[in-house]
Amino acid sequence: MGITKDAVYNAENPVYKGNYPEVLWNERGSTDWGSVQPLTKAEGLQVDGAPKNTGVLNKDTNLITITIGGNDIRFADVLRACVLHDCAASGFTMTRTSKVEDPEPLAALEPTVISLLKAHLVATFKAIHAAAPNAYILVAGYPLLFSGDPMNKSCWAGLAIFNPDEQRLLDEWGVQLDNAISSAYFTVRETLPIKYIDPLQAFAGHGICSKDNWVNGLLGWTSSSPSKVPSPASFHPTRAGQTAYAKLFNACLADMPKCE
Repeated sequence: MGITKDAVYNAENPVYKGNYPEVLWNERGSTDWGSVQPLTKAEGLQVDGAPKNTGVLNKDTNLITITIGGNDIRFADVLRACVLHDCAASGFTMTRTSKVEDPEPLAALEPTVISLLKAHLVATFKAIHAAAPNAYILVAGYPLLFSGDPMNKSCWAGLAIFNPDEQRLLDEWGVQLDNAISSAYFTVRETLPIKYIDPLQAFAGHGICSKDNWVNGLLGWTSSSPSKVPSPASFHPTRAGQTAYAKLFNACLADMPKCE
C-alpha cells in the first residue's frame, strides 16, 4: 500500500511530516510503513492508525501482550539477505522480495529505518489504547540473535552461517531496535496504561550459536506456498525462549509497580 506525496504534508499524518524520502521509500517498496500486519489470515492491525474493526481489540479487552517493530524495520528481509550474501560487506545493497533495490547500502539505510520506528510505534500504541481503552498493554523487546555468543568465528545457525561481522551488525541493529521500542514506550507511558519488558538480560548467553540456545537459527524449508520458504519458527524463540518470555510477562503482571 503506497503513501501519496501529499501525505508528507498532511497534518493528520504526523508520522510522515517533513520526511519526503521516507514516503519515497514506501512507494518504492523499501519500507512498509502504514501496511496491515496480519494477526491471522482474516485479521490484521493497521499500523500508524486506528486498528481494523476485527473484534480483536474492544472495550472488554483487559490485557494485550505484544512484541512489535521487527517486521516494520524489515528484519526478515535483512536476515534473508545475510543468509544469502555477506550483508556486512562494504557497499552491500539489499534487494527485497519485491525486487526493488534499496536506495542506499544496507549498513547506511537500516539504522535510518530503525530511527524512524519510534514515531510509528507511538502512533500504534495510541491506536491500540483507543481501540481497547480498558486494557493494560505489555510491550516486550526482542532478544539479540547472538547474545553472549563468541563473535570471533563464523556461526552455524541451523541451515545458515553468519560471519563475525554479520553477527556483530545484526546484534547492533537488535540493540537499536529495542532502544526504539523502549523510547516509544517512555514517550507514552505517562498517558497510556503500558509497560515495557526488556528481555536482554534473561536471554544473555542463550544466542543462536550458544550451547543452550533460546533462539532458533534457520530451520527446515517447507512447501506450504508455491515457492519453498523457511519454517516460520526460524529466528524466533525456542520452547525454552518462549518459556523465558512467559516468565518475564508473568513477573511483570505479578508486580506491576516494579515492572519497567
